[in-house]
Amino acid sequence: MSKTNDSAEKTVSQSAYRQPVTPEGLKAIEAGTLTWLDDEMYNNLNTGVLEQYLEEKNLKESFEVSHWNTSKVLIGIGIGAVFSGVTAYIGLKLGLAISAAWYIAYLLGMALKWSPSEVNIATSATTGATHASTGFIFT
Repeated sequence: MSKTNDSAEKTVSQSAYRQPVTPEGLKAIEAGTLTWLDDEMYNNLNTGVLEQYLEEKNLKESFEVSHWNTSKVLIGIGIGAVFSGVTAYIGLKLGLAISAAWYIAYLLGMALKWSPSEVNIATSATTGATHASTGFIFT
């Protein structure tokens, strides 16, 4: 959508969706140092430049970088083992078992700045370990 002002020049209306790129974000994108969960990533959402950078980064790293890490699985199993007892106790008392252990693993991953794949691995292991108590509750 364009407007014409008094000097007969066409100007483009500013979109509420597209935002300008921040200088720090542009420097990080050009240097290739912008990663998940950085402040500049959130400051540059809906710029178009960030989306293109992340698309190119994902295409480049998708087959080269493996996020599998046994320690993330063990952390997830450890959290799940603790919350398995909590879920079993609550399930036996209330007759309803709802586990929030995956949320603890998610918050831990956010605090330690894990990649989304690593957070997914840890929360999956946590959920699997927590659901082991379901057999004890309902059998």
